Amino acid sequence: MALRHVNAYASSRPWEDFAETWAHLMHRVDTSETARSFGLAPAPMMRIDSCLALDVDFDPHGTFDFARITEVWPALAVAVNAIARSLGQRDGYPFVTSPMIIEAEMAFAHGLIVEGGSS
Repeated sequence: MALRHVNAYASSRPWEDFAETWAHLMHRVDTSETARSFGLAPAPMMRIDSCLALDVDFDPHGTFDFARITEVWPALAVAVNAIARSLGQRDGYPFVTSPMIIEAEMAFAHGLIVEGGSS
């Protein structure tokens, strides 16, 4: 299920799949915008994968480049979840998204936004 849908609820019917994909895209864009607004640029000091370095140096709402949104998300999600855990809360974004969902469904939804904004 995790390979074909963004979450379990999305697997219930095609309309829910689209709605959940859209919601997850908006979570990523809005969270990236918030990080940018606060000047957050975490660079983890622990010895872990360097892909967790983060610098949101672009406007997530204004970019047509979906790859930029996708590139910053892993580091941002790890940081958000680590902060939530340090406050004794559950992960803010407990989802693992497969490359298929990112490349097909989320990129498609982002394309609709880009096309809609250019008309």
